[in-house]
Amino acid sequence: MTVSATARPAAETPDVAGLAHVGTVSFLAGRITPVGAFWVSLAGGVALARIGSRVGARGGYGASLAVMTETVAVMGPARISGPVTQALSAPLLGAMAARGRGTAALLAACFAIRLAHYAVLTAFFIAVIVGGIDAYVDSYDRVVELTGGLLPSGATAALVLGLLSNLAGAVVFSAVQVAVYRRALADAAPVDGAAERIPSVVAAPARSARRLVALVWVVVAAWCVMLATPAWPVLAVVTAGVAAGTAAARGEGRRSMRLGAGLGVALALGALGPGVLGAVPFDDAARRAVRALLLVASAAVVQGIAGPDGVRRLAAGALHALRRAPGAREAAALAPGLRADRRVIPASLELVARVREAAPSPRALTAAVLTWVDDEARRGPGAR
Repeated sequence: MTVSATARPAAETPDVAGLAHVGTVSFLAGRITPVGAFWVSLAGGVALARIGSRVGARGGYGASLAVMTETVAVMGPARISGPVTQALSAPLLGAMAARGRGTAALLAACFAIRLAHYAVLTAFFIAVIVGGIDAYVDSYDRVVELTGGLLPSGATAALVLGLLSNLAGAVVFSAVQVAVYRRALADAAPVDGAAERIPSVVAAPARSARRLVALVWVVVAAWCVMLATPAWPVLAVVTAGVAAGTAAARGEGRRSMRLGAGLGVALALGALGPGVLGAVPFDDAARRAVRALLLVASAAVVQGIAGPDGVRRLAAGALHALRRAPGAREAAALAPGLRADRRVIPASLELVARVREAAPSPRALTAAVLTWVDDEARRGPGAR
């Protein structure tokens, strides 16, 4: 890997824990900020790409899993899809770059991961939120009619335009992501000696997590029933359960539930759209809207009752059960350092501020992101 003339000396090279801290801060900030989320989350992708370039894809994905788990522990499931593409692609791209793969190969890998992610989100939106292909096409045709026929109508037009928008987004964001990663990897100071290694030890889960595991299975069962039969009696029972769970939530967990409520309301409004447009019966749209709200609310209830520490215990139990899976041991080794991190919130706010203050150009935003990554990685987790 080529190192630029501006690289810092090896003594200042942040360790893997410092880079994982950067990933946690960045992904949290990206989920919180309403503007510039891609650029904010890009900082975490840079950190994970650097980890992947040092310890390989397996260790990189272990770090990615630890980072994503910690963000869920802190703020629940709200807007988790934002940084997921970075979390899925950055370790692989970093490892590929370290093996000397060129820009075209990195672009192809990043594009494939992004497009797959977009496809999953689109399928979920059409099947669960809108109510199926027919409802999606009818809603699209209704919008075309209301806008005076500015766009072509029909099923082919609706599906092709949706596909083209996903392709365009995947191309643009992949190009930016790979360009920034390659610059970040080139600017990184070299690591002396053999490649770093992340310890691979997974402790047995605490017995206190068993009740939380049971709660998770109850929520999963509720999801399955709602997805299979979104009838009003079913939704009423789940609503009662969510209300009881909300009353039982406490402290930090309860505060994080408010963020989940915002996501649930947004999805519910999206589900109501086809009914308001007259594309589907309003009763069907209303049931899907309530279901969308409950899908998010029930997940938030788990986080609310468990609290950050409870979610971490759940994650530790899951990693122990999956300890033979690639990356699980590395994730378990990094997680304790992230959960004790005192700088997560102030550093998140600092990152958001730097991105907002940067000039609205790719060059300025890239410089702001990479400067913050270097500064924060050197400070590391727990710094005051």
